[in-house]
Amino acid sequence: MKEGKTWLYLGRGVRKHRTMRSIGVTALLFGLVCLYVDEAMAQRTCCGRPKECPPGWVRNYDSCYQYASGNTKVTWYEANAICQMKHSHLLAIESPAEMDFIKSQYRIALWTGGNILSGGGKFKWAEGGCYKSREVGYSNWSPNGPQPDNHLGKESCLMIWDQQFRWADFDCNYKLSYVCEINL
Repeated sequence: MKEGKTWLYLGRGVRKHRTMRSIGVTALLFGLVCLYVDEAMAQRTCCGRPKECPPGWVRNYDSCYQYASGNTKVTWYEANAICQMKHSHLLAIESPAEMDFIKSQYRIALWTGGNILSGGGKFKWAEGGCYKSREVGYSNWSPNGPQPDNHLGKESCLMIWDQQFRWADFDCNYKLSYVCEINL
């Protein structure tokens, strides 16, 4: 076995760096939850769904949510990467009840995981953690425009837009706040 960088995820965001030779001992001593060859694989791998929300996350039914801290504003790509590093995914609003919860908790002008970056012209939710990408079913598009309109061919990401929390497609490079979600 070739020796190289390996990350061990021990739950609750704890991560230890070990070489390949020390994996077995570490696994036995600490009750290893997940093993990754590199950080990129860690972001795409499901370690099993948690049973409870991590500290600092808000629970609603079978999901946990975490709003970006402070006035943090990032591009859609950065928000997606941040959520994946937390073993979560960008917000995927899949029902009117979930939309009502988001309205009660968060402010407008924030990224969701919706995007058309994979082509085909149909919006899909971004994957992360144990959540796999799927087409957007429930929708709350703004009638203004109407949305989605892919203005100038540059609007490929879904944001919560207006005072009624309606959706719009927007330039993925624009900086907005975001919400990460973990499905239980």
